[in-house]
Amino acid sequence: MRSSLAASLLTVAALGACSDNPAAPIPGGGDPENISSVSVVLTPVTGGTALRSTIEDPDGTQLPGAPTPASAVLALRQGGTYAGAIEILNDLDAANIVDVIDEIETESAFHRLFYTLSCAGVSVPVAAMNRDDQVPPQPLGTTFQLVVAADAPATTSCTLTVELRHFETDKGDGAGSNFETDLDLDFPVSIAP
Repeated sequence: MRSSLAASLLTVAALGACSDNPAAPIPGGGDPENISSVSVVLTPVTGGTALRSTIEDPDGTQLPGAPTPASAVLALRQGGTYAGAIEILNDLDAANIVDVIDEIETESAFHRLFYTLSCAGVSVPVAAMNRDDQVPPQPLGTTFQLVVAADAPATTSCTLTVELRHFETDKGDGAGSNFETDLDLDFPVSIAP
């Protein structure tokens, strides 16, 4: 299945490769080969409308890079704190949509999401990420928090890079070098007062 990753770059099969049974079906069933959409959802913790941006791969063969531009700019506010979540779907078959996050969380000791911002004054605190099932628990990042400093410079042109790393063994905190990149996408971000 790893050669499939090289050919199609991101596959649900790659996410399943670290399970005890690589041929095991993905939770929820469905085609185990394709990812068709990745979304970042940021909800202001003080209330308000959630921000959503989606990158789609219409035939499920082009990720981890972005086959299409993101659907929206994530319009952040200075001083804002956002509850974040990542959504990864195989929705090529509308009658059988597979939530790939279920697979990532089932195999949490072998995955970690990283969030990097090119904007000054914006951070994703590791301490606010959800954790895996290792002892002691380590960052997973399917849910996270994004914090914009009150004095963050206003901008219309920065990015949030989302990277999903897959580890065969020895994940630790996920910051080591023994991994494959299952996902590497840039979402546009703006910051306003």
